Amino acid sequence: MSDVHTTATQAASPHKADNPTRHRVLARLCWLIAITLPLLALVFLLSQSLTQLAQRAGLVALLLDRAAPISAWQHVVLLIAGLLAPLCMAYTLWQAGRCFAFFAQGQYFCGQAVASLRGVAAGMFAAGVVGVLLPTALGLLLSVGMAPGRRALVLSVGSQELMLLLFAAIVWQIAHVMRQAAALAEENAQFV
Repeated sequence: MSDVHTTATQAASPHKADNPTRHRVLARLCWLIAITLPLLALVFLLSQSLTQLAQRAGLVALLLDRAAPISAWQHVVLLIAGLLAPLCMAYTLWQAGRCFAFFAQGQYFCGQAVASLRGVAAGMFAAGVVGVLLPTALGLLLSVGMAPGRRALVLSVGSQELMLLLFAAIVWQIAHVMRQAAALAEENAQFV
């Protein structure tokens, strides 16, 4: 008799995970990439020459136009700036992993799953903002030691950053809808 009750309860429960193994695998994969991405980015950045770093940032012309060599603090700031986007994406992936972990437990509309989804949106938004503002900041940084009239203001907005900002807004809105659904589910559970 208890098997029939358990099966009926599972069928009626909207919170039963549809494929917990898939969600657990996705959570672990997100966490693994979130940990390794900044480390790999750091190794990559440390293996690059200053010209290669400037080229990645789209600032080669500015670097080649410099009469004085770049200072050590500017080089360190270039390395740190190169880690900003991978760190934002690592945060995004960590939050996505948390979200999948809650899904694996069948907790689709719990507050923590919604907060994790909002974290995904926040991380994507931060990565998009970094992608838009970083070339300008690096251009100003590299032109610090240059003579007046030789300094540069670099503006760069690409479709990749705009799409990231758009997806961040979409995910944020989905999280908002999920929060409202969670509130409704909690309210309905109190009536039963």
